[in-house]
Amino acid sequence: MVVPVDPERGAVSLPGWRTVPLSSNRFQLVVNGELIDERATELRRIEDLIPILREAEAKLETEDENRAERSLRAAFGGRAFSAVLDETGALLLPTGEVAVGFETDITEDAALATLARYGARILRRLPLSAPAWLVTIPEEDGVALALALAGEPAVRFASPNFIEEVPERRAEAPPNALFAEQWHLENTGQGGGLPGADVNARAAWRITRGAPEIVVCIIDSGVELAHPSFSAPGKIVAPFDAADGDTDPAPMASSHGTSCAGVAVAGWGTGDVVGIAPNCRLMPIRRAGISEHVRMAEAFSWAWQQGADVISCSFGYDGRPWILPDVVRAAMEEAIALGRQGRGAVIVWAAGNGNEAVSDDEWASHPETLAVAASTDIDKRAGYSDFGPEIDVCAPSSGGFRSITTSSNGGYTSFFGGTSSAAPLVAGVAALMLSVCPSLTGAEVRAILQSTAVQIDAEEGEYDNTGHSWFYGYGRVDAARALEGISPLIEALRGSPALADIGQIDDFTAAYLAPSAAGQAILAYLNTRRFIILSLLKSDIAFRQRAQTVLETIIQFMKGGEHPDDITDAAVLALTGAAQDLIGASIPS
Repeated sequence: MVVPVDPERGAVSLPGWRTVPLSSNRFQLVVNGELIDERATELRRIEDLIPILREAEAKLETEDENRAERSLRAAFGGRAFSAVLDETGALLLPTGEVAVGFETDITEDAALATLARYGARILRRLPLSAPAWLVTIPEEDGVALALALAGEPAVRFASPNFIEEVPERRAEAPPNALFAEQWHLENTGQGGGLPGADVNARAAWRITRGAPEIVVCIIDSGVELAHPSFSAPGKIVAPFDAADGDTDPAPMASSHGTSCAGVAVAGWGTGDVVGIAPNCRLMPIRRAGISEHVRMAEAFSWAWQQGADVISCSFGYDGRPWILPDVVRAAMEEAIALGRQGRGAVIVWAAGNGNEAVSDDEWASHPETLAVAASTDIDKRAGYSDFGPEIDVCAPSSGGFRSITTSSNGGYTSFFGGTSSAAPLVAGVAALMLSVCPSLTGAEVRAILQSTAVQIDAEEGEYDNTGHSWFYGYGRVDAARALEGISPLIEALRGSPALADIGQIDDFTAAYLAPSAAGQAILAYLNTRRFIILSLLKSDIAFRQRAQTVLETIIQFMKGGEHPDDITDAAVLALTGAAQDLIGASIPS
């Protein structure tokens, strides 16, 4: 039951009862300790009481009167209100108060007269434009009063003022048994790490866990196809053994490729670990430790021609320069130019583990690949990680207190790491981005990953005036920030002549949108509905066409005025109203 707390009396305390403060201590939830077992001593959330209360209710169904309730009412009179389980299973805690709102054309005197007829006592005025108050009837829980007032023609709403536990909207934890060990996805400080020194996976998963139409290719030592991490139906796409020229990429001995694949795309609930993009699919390609250059080129050609969106490479020489053969260069550049129907496959490369200049490695430092350095679980540079101006970003890996937990041949390992692990982690983040917005070009993916990365180790990172560090690139990749960096304005205008007409989107925004209230309203509308808009642009051609028409009108209007401030409120309402109608017609309210 819920008991209002008298400020002069203080908190309720009765032998044999458990109490929980509610709503800034204005109320207390009081639970009979005799009716619940020891589980209640470990409650973390009020909602955890629901099964316990259901069991207690079942025990008391045969009694004529609830002795526990009778004893509470003896102590507090009618000021004790029974908790309610609604039809959705939510636990609602009544305060005895009712929020009442009236129609806009009702005078305040008429509204107050209606409340007086029911004996309602005014507690306070509510900050709504139409007449509205918080009211109560002493000794009642407010439910009957709300039902009665709701039948009044002049009453717009009458709602009991329930207290409800409202948790943070955190993504659910993966059911994979070893997720708590995967600090690179969620670093809570386990093993001495720095909380938050991770890729921010949970926040990203609130947006997407990846789309099955997006394929991550792992070119490595091979992948164990029967591993539980990759057992979801349809998970494996176009497997290939570039060394033997067949479609069996089973590893000869090394678990390296299986571990890389686990970091990127191990499935949600299909094994003991989870990848950053668990719903994306996997294209495993085996390369041999001793391999012809032509075979290596064929691996890249197979990848993009068979539909790989992202290609992750965690191999290369440490300790000496490594020249990129022309035939391999040509295959890589074809993947970058022609892959994904001309939008370009994203090639992600482990920078190297030799604590040396990545410039000496022509494969990893190719100007159109993403070179990934390694940071640790305390957001410091991994001592082995290669460095240089070609480093694009860094990602969490070994070198600190803990290494990486991922799949391995025949099971799992907690000792994977190096830039070999950092690269597929970034590849998986790129796959999440393409899951939300498959129209992104490879160059756009790279630019967004750079611009949304989090600068770490400010004291020793030696970031230059462009925000780049030789050790960390533009910073540690943040999956959620990368998703939020996708511009719905650019995406809505993709393919429209207006996009070319406005030039650089940042320049256009700064010149025509940001200086005016109208432009700010348009930007806010696009950004607050970012993922709804991106989803519709992805799935609904008619929506994309109508959105382009609206935005082209906005751009024409903006560029036609002498000054941004010339835009009238009426024009803004017309334009944003058109956008609202557009979205409202496409999704449920």
